[in-house]
Amino acid sequence: MYLTGIADEASQNIETQIKVTQELGWNAIESRFINGQNIHDLSEDAFDQVCETLDGSGVHINAFGSAIANWGKDVRDDFSITQAEIDRTIPRMKKLGARFVRVMSYKVLEDVELMVEERIKRLRHIL
Repeated sequence: MYLTGIADEASQNIETQIKVTQELGWNAIESRFINGQNIHDLSEDAFDQVCETLDGSGVHINAFGSAIANWGKDVRDDFSITQAEIDRTIPRMKKLGARFVRVMSYKVLEDVELMVEERIKRLRHIL
């Protein structure tokens, strides 16, 4: 068993996220934001720097707190936006050995029937 948390609530800086996680006696971070960007939206260079910073720290990324299908997106938006996030997330999860990704379920729309049907369809496609 291990404890994990969303460390960006302590800081946007990965070094501080690691330090706070260590101070809690934990060894895992559910990574969401680093330097104001979701971990799947960082540039390749910035992501590589995160990997280097984690290396040897005793802290690992166990899960991605992604923005995939999050409430800030409209379920009627082009699915290619979601697909691009998935395409960036999976290789990064593999590189870090993260086994979990948190996805949301798009924002609630006024037309509930349309919203539920489309949200379920898209979430099934993600899985």
